[in-house]
Amino acid sequence: MSEESAVLHFSTDGIATITLNRPEVHNAFDEELIERLADMFVDVGHQDGVRAVVVAAAGKSYCA
Repeated sequence: MSEESAVLHFSTDGIATITLNRPEVHNAFDEELIERLADMFVDVGHQDGVRAVVVAAAGKSYCA
């Protein structure tokens, strides 16, 4: 996959945003995306200043 299946962004106000980036398949979860999300949640867990995590989706669909 040439683009990232999910993108993690940390803001200065303690909010981490994970954006699902598979709009061509309505952001449906597959094995790769699940693994990527698990890694991102571990990364977020190691950040002292994070108070909240928002999971969003690129495109018009969000599927779990």
